[in-house]
Amino acid sequence: MKHLVWEGVEKAPVKYTKEKGKLPSVDKTEYYFLQERVDHSVTYGKVGGGKPITQALPKITTGLADIIVPISGEVRKDQIK
Repeated sequence: MKHLVWEGVEKAPVKYTKEKGKLPSVDKTEYYFLQERVDHSVTYGKVGGGKPITQALPKITTGLADIIVPISGEVRKDQIK
């Protein structure tokens, strides 16, 4: 279920206009995926905001394509041509 908490237009770093909703507190948590070149094993986890977590994918997965799926209707700015 999608739920919009806040949105705004960034005019300068940390300065927004046209805000809707309440700006959430800054979350310094980062998530990562690491796929090894040799055996293609994948490790993922999160760092920041407390105790770091690292976990390996189950052995039955063959790579990131098994866990990262497209989101219907998503428009990714990093893939627009």
